[in-house]
Amino acid sequence: MIRVTDYLEYIGEDYKPSGKNVGANDVNIDCPFCGETNKHLGIHRTKGTLHCWVCDLEWFQGKNKYPKFVDLIMLLENCSHEQAYNTLNKFSDDFFKEQETEFKKPSETFIPEEIDNFHKPQSIWHRDLALQYLKNRKFGWEEIDKYNLYFCSFGKFAMRIIIPVFVNGNLATFVGRDYANREQESRYKNCSAKLSLKRPTEILYGQDNFVGPHLRLVEGTTDKWRMNDLNTLALFTSKLSRSQRDWIINKLGKIESCSIIFDSDAYFKALTIAEELSIFINKIKVVDINPYKDPDNAGKINVLEIEKMTKWINF
Repeated sequence: MIRVTDYLEYIGEDYKPSGKNVGANDVNIDCPFCGETNKHLGIHRTKGTLHCWVCDLEWFQGKNKYPKFVDLIMLLENCSHEQAYNTLNKFSDDFFKEQETEFKKPSETFIPEEIDNFHKPQSIWHRDLALQYLKNRKFGWEEIDKYNLYFCSFGKFAMRIIIPVFVNGNLATFVGRDYANREQESRYKNCSAKLSLKRPTEILYGQDNFVGPHLRLVEGTTDKWRMNDLNTLALFTSKLSRSQRDWIINKLGKIESCSIIFDSDAYFKALTIAEELSIFINKIKVVDINPYKDPDNAGKINVLEIEKMTKWINF
């Protein structure tokens, strides 16, 4: 028996225990195999079998096999097969070596061919539509050039702005943000595992250029753009993964203080992260940006003013 929820809680992976598209014996997470972000990957609570309602794990089916739980661990933790096997043993009462499959990360990440360039677009109409979306949110060419943004007019990432994510100067993955505001589509879609060196939740967006000594943590990429400084990094979610935490710990020589500035409805999640980081960082505060929805909506000046008035927390 595999203790699936124990494992997911151990690594800080957000999961959906019940509701639409969640089987009676399953828990659901965002699918790292296809990159969807609405928790369509169902995991059997004790068997660890996997099923995605979006991609149906077509990548592995093409190899005439379904991925096992050990493959999922490799993706979630960006670890070797041997490390994933050892982790699985910790959360399994009866795991057998015969269940192993081999999953290999790509050697590098590529922007797909259908991705379009804002400066030399194949589709001017779609370029203008994507550009208008950015302008409506008070972004534009400055962000396009600074963050190497692309857009896509067809294919899997159709009608999405493509946000590359770099680690040590190399493209590690990318995220697509819907610029048509389609109700039937999720706002964000991640690059699939077969194309990514790392998952977004293993990375802090903007980490390559961080200088310190004050760290600001926000949730989304546009929050990072709005703050427009080197010390603001985005988590891509409202949870701190183990990989992200380890990166922060490794930067303690540069980090003397930290502010967590989440959306107004994620304030208590920010408090949880602050308590976790307080073991390593003495000066930490959680900024409540009410009445604004998020840092992007509030704007940099307002966020900094609220941050200044917020007291350091004593845990």
